[in-house]
Amino acid sequence: MTGPLHRFRPNVFVPERVFRLEDDALAWSDGRNAGRIPYADIVSLRIYAIPASIVPGMRRCVVRRRGGGGTVIGSTHYVRLGVTEDRSASWKPFVRELLVRVVAADPAVVLMTGQGWTMWSLWIALLAGSLAVLLGAAAALFAGDFPVGAIAAVAVVVALLPLCWRMAGRSRPRRLDAAGVEAAGLLE
Repeated sequence: MTGPLHRFRPNVFVPERVFRLEDDALAWSDGRNAGRIPYADIVSLRIYAIPASIVPGMRRCVVRRRGGGGTVIGSTHYVRLGVTEDRSASWKPFVRELLVRVVAADPAVVLMTGQGWTMWSLWIALLAGSLAVLLGAAAALFAGDFPVGAIAAVAVVVALLPLCWRMAGRSRPRRLDAAGVEAAGLLE
């Protein structure tokens, strides 16, 4: 029994990949290369939306296999430089069925949402750094020692603060069960 297909190109420098669900494995091909990951070899699925993306509604499913390695299945297809296409219509049912098959093959599979710990930590560090810069600028302003040349830098930090706040708040990694993935609205 095969299942849904999903096609996308993760960036403009690689060919489009076609993902399909086979009886026992996630399979992909791009015209040059092909691969398979048996459902029983999948140790984790990370399903998340990128809340502050240039491309609205961008979602990803990161598949990790036993022994390392894996693949990313995205909802956004890069047509050409500066032009993207939303492929959520095929991504959502594909990832939903992938989730069902992987959980059936291994009920102990790790299901996650949010970006990885490294990326989330970077957003936390940027948020903390931005707040520190703003506090330092405020202290210098109240002390009457604020350099005029720093206005542009402070303006950039102020502009980036909402992005850092959203990413730090909404992309925190956390474990879910299969029902939690649905409840989180990641596949809607």
